[in-house]
Amino acid sequence: MNATTEAAWLDSQIAACAVRKKALCADERKDEANFEQIRMNVYNIFKSMLSVAAACGGEEAQDAFFERRLVTIPQAWREALAKAEAHQDTEKAQIERIKLEALENIRGHFVQTRGESA
Repeated sequence: MNATTEAAWLDSQIAACAVRKKALCADERKDEANFEQIRMNVYNIFKSMLSVAAACGGEEAQDAFFERRLVTIPQAWREALAKAEAHQDTEKAQIERIKLEALENIRGHFVQTRGESA
């Protein structure tokens, strides 16, 4: 894993979310701005995971650690989504979907840069 390249990509995603959030705030679209903040939070979580992965040793160990986090971290989000849908809590369900969408963007990038399944 090239943590520097991965961190730069995550930084670019975070910056793009920040720009969209600022524009949405300026347009007084608070809910949508909050959704961008949620996306930024997900990217920041996985940026932190890159730092932790860097301490795992070689590239293979780093990749394995990061892949595990791509599975374990969103488990709670999937459970929260199922619960929100069961209780017809559309706001909470939307928040969990946004988290999972950001995760899939990260996973897609991870798979693309490694050519393997994550």
